[in-house]
Amino acid sequence: MVHVRFFAALLIASSAFSQQPNATSYSGLHWRLIGPFRAGRVTSVAGVAGDPGTFYFGTPGGGIWKTTDAGRVWKPVFDAEHVASIGAVAVAPSDGNIVYAGTGEQIAGKGVYRSNDGGQSWVSLGLKETHFISGLLIDPRNPDVVLVAANGDRRPGPNRGIYKTTDGGRTWKQVLIPDERSGAMDISFSLDNPKVVYAAFWRAGPGSFGQQSEAAKEQNGFLYKSEDEGDNWKPVGTEGCRRGRGGGWGLGRRPAMAAGGFTA
Repeated sequence: MVHVRFFAALLIASSAFSQQPNATSYSGLHWRLIGPFRAGRVTSVAGVAGDPGTFYFGTPGGGIWKTTDAGRVWKPVFDAEHVASIGAVAVAPSDGNIVYAGTGEQIAGKGVYRSNDGGQSWVSLGLKETHFISGLLIDPRNPDVVLVAANGDRRPGPNRGIYKTTDGGRTWKQVLIPDERSGAMDISFSLDNPKVVYAAFWRAGPGSFGQQSEAAKEQNGFLYKSEDEGDNWKPVGTEGCRRGRGGGWGLGRRPAMAAGGFTA
C-alpha cells in the first residue's frame, strides 16, 4: 500500500538534552550499498542486540531477508509462508532468536508471524483480518508481550488500531481504535521506561481507504500515549506539527535522549 508521507517533529525533552552533536565526529562516515541487488522498496529493518552483523529487512512484495555478516550475503527467510508483503519486522531485545513479522503493505497480508529460531521457521499468530500491519513493538524484557500497529483494510472497518498480546501471540486484545477510519501507522516506547508507549495514527477519508475528500484533508495525523504498556491510552497534542494534507506518521526515539521523542 502506498502512503504519502510527510515529515513533522514533536519534541518532548528538557533543555539539558538540546545540544546538537559535533558534526566532525561523524563527517567521515559515508553511506554505501550493501545489497541485495533487487528492485523495489524496503519497508522495515531490524537488528539483533549484541550482534552487529545480523539484520533482517522486510519488503512490500519480496518477503523477509536476513544477513549474518553485515550485508555481505543476504538470504530470503520467509518464502515458505507464501506471504510476500511485509509491513513490519522486529527482533526481541531479550532474545535475538525471536522475530516477529507483521504482514501487509503493498498488498494485503495474513496477520502476524513469529519465529523462535532466527527466521528458520515461522508460526502464524492470527490478526489476519487486519490485512495491513505497519508497526511492531516487543517488550525489552519479555518477548511474549507485543504491541501491533494495524493500519487495517483499505475501507473503513473495526479491524485496525493497536493490538496487544501477553502470551506470545496465542491471544490478542484490541486496546485502541479511535474510529473505523483511523489506522495505526507506527508505535514506539520510551527507552528509559518501556511502559510509556506512543502510537501514530492516520485517518483516511470516506470511501476507499486512502481516497480522501477535500474536507477530510485538514488534520489526519495524530498521536496517542499510554503509560501502562498499551492497556490505556490518551490523545497527545500535535502543536507544531504540519497541518493540512498529509499521510502516515512514523515514530522514532534517539537513544541519547531517553526523555525525548520524535514523529515523522
